[in-house]
Amino acid sequence: MTDWSIDFQALADAGGPVRRFNAGDVIFKRGDAAQELFVIQNGKVEIRQANRVIAALSDYNVFGEMALIDSAPRSATAMAATDTVLIPVSKDRFLFLVRNSPDLAISLMRVLTQRLRETARESQLLNMEAVTASIAHEVKQPLAAIALHGGAGLRFLRMAPPNLDEVRSLLEAIRRDSHRAVDLLDGTRNLFRRIGEERRSVNVNEIAREVLESLEEKLKSLGINSKLYLSSELPTIDGNVIQLRQVLSNLINNAVEAMAGASEPNKSLYVSTERSSNDTIAIKVRDTGPGIHPGQLEDIFDAFFTTKPYGTGLGLAISRVIVERHGGQLTASDGERGAIFEVTLPITASAP
Repeated sequence: MTDWSIDFQALADAGGPVRRFNAGDVIFKRGDAAQELFVIQNGKVEIRQANRVIAALSDYNVFGEMALIDSAPRSATAMAATDTVLIPVSKDRFLFLVRNSPDLAISLMRVLTQRLRETARESQLLNMEAVTASIAHEVKQPLAAIALHGGAGLRFLRMAPPNLDEVRSLLEAIRRDSHRAVDLLDGTRNLFRRIGEERRSVNVNEIAREVLESLEEKLKSLGINSKLYLSSELPTIDGNVIQLRQVLSNLINNAVEAMAGASEPNKSLYVSTERSSNDTIAIKVRDTGPGIHPGQLEDIFDAFFTTKPYGTGLGLAISRVIVERHGGQLTASDGERGAIFEVTLPITASAP
């Protein structure tokens, strides 16, 4: 980590009464309005995006200035890593000092340049990590289905006499899942390279049926009832069928995983489609799991944000990118029981 400390004694002298934070206290959250920056008198502060620490700062480092300069909400969350004492400097006082102190302005530019360079390097590393993790995330689903179907096929072969009809059906499912894994590999690679995003007429109802059929064994093993409500008057849309299947697969698998560990006896998954207006269609995935904390309804779409012990935090981020490239929206809400994810897509999608 670059040393971001600098002699901002002028800022410290211009600050108001010190503020004390205990270890673990949140100083400000992403999205908060920016009214001041902070000088660390003593202690340590972590700057976080989603659940990743992007900077660790200590005595006489300055943070929170970017939102003041941009007149924008906070782009990250700041948290006290240890017991910390901060000197707040108001926006008006900060701007006054920058305008009237050339030395301070130059020092500030030097710090910002260091931060931008480090952010660029971090972004490159994250892009590489995102590609690797997203491929693992997406391919895991069809591989798990192949393993499940293979295990079931072995059980039918051990019967006396063997149930060859069931074995044949499971081998067909394994063949479909293996093709799906190849398609996902190509689709995920092309998503990052922004090539091969061929569009054609897509029947969303068919995608919903295919995804649920591929998860039939998994749903049965977890005791989850699935209910499909498909509009008979749903028009086709212009889209990339592999990517849209990837979105629906991610949303349904998230719903299944949310219910997998729940003690609730009646676990249900609802997938529905409808024409929501003259020029859009809607796909909804609803579960009866624990739901989503209201404070995380937007955070869950951030890359690498996850509430699961072994999650990559990429499924929803990738899904939102795909939907937005189709000119649509992906949103989440907390229902009376469980979570609801809704995809809206234009009937004539925008160009990639």
